[in-house]
Amino acid sequence: MKKTLRFPLTFLFLLIFTISFAQPNDSFQIPDSLKSKTNQELNAILLPLVFKQKKYEKAKVYAHTLLANALRENNQLEKARSYNYLGQIYYNTGEYKKALSEITKAIAIAEENKYHGNVLKLLYRLKGNSLFKLRDYEECLKYYLKELALVKALGDKDAQLTIEYNIAIIKLDLGDKKGSMKILKKNLKMCDSLSKANKKDYLIQKIENLSALGTNYIDFKQLDSALIVYRKAYNLTKDTLPGKLSYVVAGIGNVYSLQKKNAEALEYLNNAQKIADSLQQKDLIPYIHLHKGRAYNGLENHERAIFYLNKLDTLINDNDKGDEYDLQESYVLLANSYDALGDYKKAKENFQKFIRLDNDNDSKKSDLVNSIYERYDLKSLEKEIEHKEATLSNTKIIILLLSIVILVSFLFFRHRARDNKRKFEALLKKIDEYKEEEKVIIPKIKTPKIERKKLIPEDKAQKLLEKLEAIERKELFLNENYTIAWLAKKMNTNSSYVSIIINNYKQKKFPEYIAELRIDYATKRLREDRKFRAFTIRSIAQEVGYKSPEVFSKAFKKINGIYPSYFIKMLENQAVEAA
Repeated sequence: MKKTLRFPLTFLFLLIFTISFAQPNDSFQIPDSLKSKTNQELNAILLPLVFKQKKYEKAKVYAHTLLANALRENNQLEKARSYNYLGQIYYNTGEYKKALSEITKAIAIAEENKYHGNVLKLLYRLKGNSLFKLRDYEECLKYYLKELALVKALGDKDAQLTIEYNIAIIKLDLGDKKGSMKILKKNLKMCDSLSKANKKDYLIQKIENLSALGTNYIDFKQLDSALIVYRKAYNLTKDTLPGKLSYVVAGIGNVYSLQKKNAEALEYLNNAQKIADSLQQKDLIPYIHLHKGRAYNGLENHERAIFYLNKLDTLINDNDKGDEYDLQESYVLLANSYDALGDYKKAKENFQKFIRLDNDNDSKKSDLVNSIYERYDLKSLEKEIEHKEATLSNTKIIILLLSIVILVSFLFFRHRARDNKRKFEALLKKIDEYKEEEKVIIPKIKTPKIERKKLIPEDKAQKLLEKLEAIERKELFLNENYTIAWLAKKMNTNSSYVSIIINNYKQKKFPEYIAELRIDYATKRLREDRKFRAFTIRSIAQEVGYKSPEVFSKAFKKINGIYPSYFIKMLENQAVEAA
């Protein structure tokens, strides 16, 4: 189960100031019963409706009424408040695009009017959370960092802990399980050192970090450890926080389903769904459906498995609720269940959906790692250490520490320079070896990884391989629109077949395959063409099919071990020495 990000709102702050954004519906008419209500009265009704009673449809009417009044009066404060209510409503009902629209406008008002940091931090958090739900990690991280700057200025250590938790969730979703686990374990230690004056906030911090740690253990296939931390979270939440209980119970059900204890899994998952339904926790429902589908599949009750897995598909694709990565597992389970029932057509359809989504998700994840994930690490959020309780007063100690830092830095950079030079020389040798291999060899057909069903006959696979090699020789991969769909069209086939050819016969995922072709071309051309070396990195990237110079540089470094700027510099130095 993927854990949702925290959005702790203290009722006091919301009472002082609540904010969000949305244009009123042109067809909205203020009900007669609300026309006489003052803004103060509307706010007093909206707060419990949105944050306690969770009567969102009724709350929308009051929020739009408040917004209509604010627009008529040109009251910036009330506009911001009404936008915030709408943003909160849409976020809590899983309509994240609408929530993002509302909160963006609220932030614009708050920043323009320089509202207090306690207000802005909550707005930045909600916008970051909405962006996370929409998988826009770059923008999401931007707003978490804005919030981090504010809470540091405010000295709010509880909020800093929450931001680090959110970053850990981003890392977990991007596949950096070790990085995520490191943050979560540190957070759990810090939880015990924080003030427990507000017991509820302390428990929320503890429970959410434990739940996320459980998800980490699941990803590491350490299911017994996952169950232990979920049990700890359950003991903290069972009598105090029903809003968190559903997530913890669903997590336990997930672990049991992975342990193939399917009857026990369904008991917990059914309980989790009852709690989630009663609290209108719509974001949790897709994950419960996935885990139920897995459990019923394990019990060989394939009709029930298909029922829940198709509900998951509908929720995610039609309503933007849930996680596309969970769709991958659901398509595999659906293919398995349809196959068991003898419906091979639907089994194949779902398998092909899995292949398409697998390539899409791999491509997205690659871009994310190159453009923002390392940027977060460079921002040193993860590496940030706790401030020392007392500053060093001894000047000699400070000078000694600085000297050590300088010495270590000198040794590090000297070692890195030697290592880069070694990699450069190895790369030149590799290029020279390429020149000697002039013949293009069509690879022999290998036995597909999927033994149970050969989806492509061997003669057809051979023809597709020959077409693929012809496209490589024509260097069509330099086209920035060189997607798997574009390639399939050029080969006069479908994306599923192209994916299978590349996965099984090239032994690569599509993003890795296209990256290697482009970087090998760029490397050889930089070696041979001095005019090409004079281009900017941006221009070189565009020449070889990359829209972003950052993505190109990171791909070059990953494949060749050095950055293109260093490679060009060393080639130019060689040229000068030779002259």
